[in-house]
Parts: sequence; C-alpha cells; structure tokens
Amino acid sequence: MVDFSAISLENQEVIDFLRRDLRLKSIYQEIISQKIVSQVAQEQALSVTAEEVQAELDKIRYENYFEHPAQLLAWLAEQMSTLSDLQQRIYERLLSQKLARHLFSEAAQNFFSQHRSEFEQALIYRIKIPYESLAYEVFYQIEEEELNFFEAAHLYDANESRRLQCGYAGKQQRGEISPEIAERLFNAQIGEVLGPFKNADNTYELFLVDEIFPPTLTSTLYESLLNQMFQEWIENRLDIYISSLRPSQDTERS
Repeated sequence: MVDFSAISLENQEVIDFLRRDLRLKSIYQEIISQKIVSQVAQEQALSVTAEEVQAELDKIRYENYFEHPAQLLAWLAEQMSTLSDLQQRIYERLLSQKLARHLFSEAAQNFFSQHRSEFEQALIYRIKIPYESLAYEVFYQIEEEELNFFEAAHLYDANESRRLQCGYAGKQQRGEISPEIAERLFNAQIGEVLGPFKNADNTYELFLVDEIFPPTLTSTLYESLLNQMFQEWIENRLDIYISSLRPSQDTERS
C-alpha cells in the first residue's frame, strides 16, 4: 500500500480539487449538519460517554482483525488519520444516533401505526413478458395447467436473473408496488396467478403470491424510518441555517 503520509498539499489545493470534482458542496453540508447536531444535542442535554466510544473502537478492531492496539494505530496512519480523529468521528456518529432517537423515536412508531398497511409484505414471483399476446398465452397455459408458473418464468421471464430463479422476486412491501397491482396482490389467494398487468414500458407481468406477511415494526424498519425522519429534519435545519446567512451576505455585497 502506498504511504501518503509524507506528501504535503496546500489546503487550497485540496479545496480546489474538491470544487472541480463537485464534492465541496456535500462536504460543506456534512460539516454544517454536524454543527447543527452538536448544538441541538447540547440544548437537549445529550452526550456520548467515553465507554460508548470505546465499545465502538473495539468493534472496529474486531471487524478488521486487529488483535493489538498498535495494528489499529498503524492502519489509521495509513489512512492519514489518528486515534483522536477516529474517536471524534465515532463520538459524532453516536451523538447523531442519540439525537435521532430523542427527536423521532415516538414519531417513527406512530408513523408505522398510522400506515401499517403500507408495510404489509408479500413473497412474490413474477414474470415479465415483452408482448401482450404472449403474456395472455402464457397466462392461459398456466390456467389450463399446461405448465406451472415456475416453468413459465424459467422459459419466458425477460429478467435474466429472475428467470434463473423461476420468477422469484422475494419479499416486497405494499408501498413498493403500484397501488392498483398491490390491491390485487394483497387480496389474492396464496398460489393464485394474477395478470397480465401492463407496465409503463409496454411490457406485461404475471404475478404469483406465495405468502403474505403482516406488518411488523422490525428493528431494520424502525431504523429506516428513524433515519428518514432525521435526514428530513437535518435538511430543513440546513435550509434555515443557510437562509439566516443570506441577509448579511446581501448587505456585504451592497
């Protein structure tokens, strides 16, 4: 691995490169977002303990197979970073997580309760067929038991990876499927073949529902809702922050 630690670059060189590479805005956004998090967390009396930071450090050592602290330090040096930098980054990440839970834990649970049906899941198989006439022909062959759905998927599905899995599309939430199709799918009998449904690209699809799963607020779904709400809040606070700077900037220009 190339060691960059001996290379010296002027700060302006780095900024100019990031500007040319169209990454400067995102870095500004991340820095200001972290300032907002730190300020609001302080207002809410939230903090991260040294023990919590150390626990995350131990995870990093375990995940990277660093048996000794010296290996972690050597790896950080290769990244042109320090243990203090890593500890600060861990602190900031944990603080953001605590603030997200503090602000939106109840809201995430309420959103799930109010939109339960959107999180209903179905284990489905599907066949995408490029022509309407062929789609109906395949459908009638399945109906007449001339071939089963899985054989038809293996023969006709235009999606190659799905064709190799005989139409298997996995679990999908109701909210991820167009409303008119979702209404049929989630009211279908298990094993019932539905379609053909016309897609926006003028292809046609057949569906088979293998299993229906009631909506459940899993830890993964909870974290997803929490993160979405937190990111929307951050974006709103960023807009407020930037707007607050504009009058003074306009005054300076005049």
